[in-house]
Amino acid sequence: MPNNFAQEIVDLGKKISEASLPPKLAEETLVRLNQLTRLSDSPHFLPEFDRLRAYIDWITILPWQSRTQDNLDLSHATSVLESVPQFFVLWVWLELVKPQ
Repeated sequence: MPNNFAQEIVDLGKKISEASLPPKLAEETLVRLNQLTRLSDSPHFLPEFDRLRAYIDWITILPWQSRTQDNLDLSHATSVLESVPQFFVLWVWLELVKPQ
């Protein structure tokens, strides 16, 4: 594994450890990161590295510790949905009904 990838893997490990992730998520992500180091000589290393780096970037910016008050007002929900572009609403709907 080239040194720049080795250093990036170390940096991703630090990022996971320093983030306020739920403990099980942090543990599972560190396991995946450790598994990735064993793929270093594989042709699958780079795609897996890119995928895992994007995942780690995503989970470390989520506000895991903050909570908000639910707003169950249907008129508010309608106004929010009307302000969102239709293609996004369609995409969300398709994601929800897509077979797993």
